[in-house]
Order: sequence, then C-alpha cells, then structure tokens
Amino acid sequence: MDRKSAKTLEAAQRLIDQRFFTQSVHCSYYAVLQLMRYKLANSQANPMTYEQQDAQMSGRSSHEALLIEIKSRIANPKNKMRFGQDFEDLKDKRVEADYSQRTFSDIDSLDCKQQADGLISKLNNYIQTK
Repeated sequence: MDRKSAKTLEAAQRLIDQRFFTQSVHCSYYAVLQLMRYKLANSQANPMTYEQQDAQMSGRSSHEALLIEIKSRIANPKNKMRFGQDFEDLKDKRVEADYSQRTFSDIDSLDCKQQADGLISKLNNYIQTK
C-alpha cells in the first residue's frame, strides 16, 4: 500500500503536468489515505491489519474512522490537531473536485499536491513502521 500511495501521488503530478488540474486533486487525497492504511497495518505500536481496518470501518465513514485511528497514534496533541485539520481540508477539496462544478486551477491543484506531500511527510515522521 505504501508503493500504491507513491504511485498515486505520482499520478497526481502527471495529471497536473497534463493540465488535468481538477482530477489531480482526487489522486493527491487518495495518496495520503492509502499511506494512512499502510501505516496502520505496519505500525510498530499496535498494528491494525487491512482486514481489521475493513471490519472496524465498515458501516461508518471509513475515511473518518481511519483518521481517528491515525490521530490516536500521534503523541503530540498539537501535531495530532494539525494533522487532522490538514487532512480534513484536503478531503474537503477532494469532495469538491469530485462532486461540484468547481474547476481547479493549476495553483489550486499544486497546492493540494503540496498539502498531500506534507501530510505524507508527517505520517512518516509520526508513525514508525516495522
């Protein structure tokens, strides 16, 4: 899943390069989500297999449940809050890109990709894997 995340982020950049700005936002968001799943499944402390994630998160907002699990593994309260805010902001943009009439600009899409890069960096710093 970590490789899938990297490839999805690469796809976001390729979409930006090809001027598919609105569509790139979807990939930026899902690259973060995929890495969150990987980090949970492979974390050194209290890992949660993909099967456990699927079972625990069925029937409710899986993305929200995933965020709650990730935040429970971030020790510093300030980092926990900031990560949650940044993730929710990117999620809102992804929903807007996928379901609204809004057309994202090159600057908008690059901002989303940079936001995804930042969230991925934070995940790698906050959650150590096996």
